[in-house]
Amino acid sequence: MILTKKFIECTVPVTACNLKCEYCYVIQENRRTNNIEELPYSIEFIAKALSPDRLGGVSYINLCGAGETLLPHYIIDLIEKLLVTGNFVNVTTNGTLSNRFDELIALDHELLSRLHIAFSFHYDELTRTKNLKSFFRNVDIVNKNSISLVVQCNLCDSYIERIDEIKSICVENIGGLPQFVVTRKEGEIPFTIYTENEKEYFTMGKHTESNLFDFTYDSFNKKRCHYCYAGAWSYKLILKTGELKRCYAEPVFYNIYNDISERIPEYPIGYNCKSDYCVNASHFLTLGTMPDIVIPSYDKLRNRKELLWYSKKMIDFFKQRLFEDNTITHERANNIAIIEYEDDYVELLDKKIIIYGAGNYGGIINKKLLDNGIKPVLICDSDPKKQDNQIVSVEKMKSSLDEYDNPLIVVAIKDDKIVNEVIYTLKDLNAELCTYYTVETALRHINKARGKNYGI
Repeated sequence: MILTKKFIECTVPVTACNLKCEYCYVIQENRRTNNIEELPYSIEFIAKALSPDRLGGVSYINLCGAGETLLPHYIIDLIEKLLVTGNFVNVTTNGTLSNRFDELIALDHELLSRLHIAFSFHYDELTRTKNLKSFFRNVDIVNKNSISLVVQCNLCDSYIERIDEIKSICVENIGGLPQFVVTRKEGEIPFTIYTENEKEYFTMGKHTESNLFDFTYDSFNKKRCHYCYAGAWSYKLILKTGELKRCYAEPVFYNIYNDISERIPEYPIGYNCKSDYCVNASHFLTLGTMPDIVIPSYDKLRNRKELLWYSKKMIDFFKQRLFEDNTITHERANNIAIIEYEDDYVELLDKKIIIYGAGNYGGIINKKLLDNGIKPVLICDSDPKKQDNQIVSVEKMKSSLDEYDNPLIVVAIKDDKIVNEVIYTLKDLNAELCTYYTVETALRHINKARGKNYGI
């Protein structure tokens, strides 16, 4: 059985697309420039930079453009060379470019057994551009050529209006329904679901019996506070430049092209996640970047068994989690804050709040809380130089916990490593723990509920 060493989310430098979906995130963010850029190095060099030898083992490489991924002339060569290294590869595509699929199925079938195609079923645009026939033709030839696949649909209101039509045409052409995904609206933070009627949206999503819909709906706007190994087991890569991020909300910290003989550094984010929620949880979390949470595996969310989309080889690969082939180095904190529902943000801020850290981050979060009518009961710091009448020692804070009923300790420190170390020292206390970023997220949510424009 092949274990998964790393997961790398690669942005292919293409913003051009032959479709124009109303809910497209690139269009929502005004990033559609209709460019197809060249890569700075040879395909062989790039594949070597992402080889199992460099990554420490067989890894899962996801190729996705900010437009149609299969448009660049070099894309089939890139897919092939990445597969030749021994890695598994996913390609996200709108499924319309038949010539590219003809090129794909001409590759060696052993390579194709490690390829996964995520077909995005954009029904309105496929209909408008008269590409439905090509889409289903390409799904069919992929399925017949040892390539595992998923057909997934971003649920939106126009699809709800045409759901019977969509069901009928999918049953006729692929034998069943696609998986469905919750679509987010990115006009403001926190994000909202791309619908005018969330109750109807949820009801229709449930009727599709889609595990992927259930998971993406359940994960939407749910801040995950557990220890995360993104930055050690998974990364976000800008393929054009080689710039590597630990995750979407992180800055660039490394360039994979500078020295391809060097192992890629491992700096896990740990407990200090900066995102409001894991926007790509169906990839990162299901592959195992957070070992302390129990969620379905990658294949369980995507495969419709009755449609035979996945080979046994691919199922076996996707069943493996990143923590099975990597070393778990953190200490679990069972008192870390858990957000399950929108109301949990309110409950979190209703607790007696203690700020751990009297530096810049502590000062900022204290002011934001006060601006919202929330007065922390204590501020503590381990540095004696910062302690005064208003800032107590950590020891005094711990001895005062009995005065409060399961208070919330907010670790307001920038450095991820220090945040992790602090949480380890607090993990056995009778208090709930979270970070600066969790409180920021909670404030955004309660202010949205109040109808206030609260930009943080």
